[in-house]
Amino acid sequence: MKQNKINLFFACDDNYIPFLAVTFDSIIKNRSKDNVYKAHVLHAGINENNIKKIKENYTNSFFEVDFVDISNQLLEVSEKLHTRDYYSKSTYYRLFIPSLFPDLDKALYLDCDLILLDDVAKLYKQKLKNNLVGGVADAFVQSIDMLKPYVEKKIGVKNKNYFNAGVLLMNLKELRKFDFKEKFLKLLSLVKFDVAQD
Repeated sequence: MKQNKINLFFACDDNYIPFLAVTFDSIIKNRSKDNVYKAHVLHAGINENNIKKIKENYTNSFFEVDFVDISNQLLEVSEKLHTRDYYSKSTYYRLFIPSLFPDLDKALYLDCDLILLDDVAKLYKQKLKNNLVGGVADAFVQSIDMLKPYVEKKIGVKNKNYFNAGVLLMNLKELRKFDFKEKFLKLLSLVKFDVAQD
């Protein structure tokens, strides 16, 4: 029986390696035997020992781990990627997925500090049609009255359409057609996000 490949993407640094390990544990625990999972970990200089430990502990016949250093891509746009508080530039790594993986039409981006309670392939297999992304409305933003004007006036998105980018089903084919990365970087030069970059 042919197994389906589920392409998962993460952004990580050395500080988040322990959380990434927990996320991988939860994916493996809830996996379906019908699938092979490939985890692409985007980074800008994770310690080789951490890479080795993750690969040794998690690579097997149904779960592949690929660390992708995007330091060179970041050099081109680094000055445009503003951050605040505890955010790091890794929050922007997902922007590079469509151009870095031109052979893929779909990807599921997950924050590396999540715990999955079901097979992540169920989410990956959702149909996107010609939509750029699939996401879930951010309940936190919708429940805080003072955030609603920020979302609608500063970002220009209807409150009900604002979604959390930590779980993001990406239509890579359509994102490439739309030239998403360049449009996003242009918007970054016009708008400084006071609340959340992602």
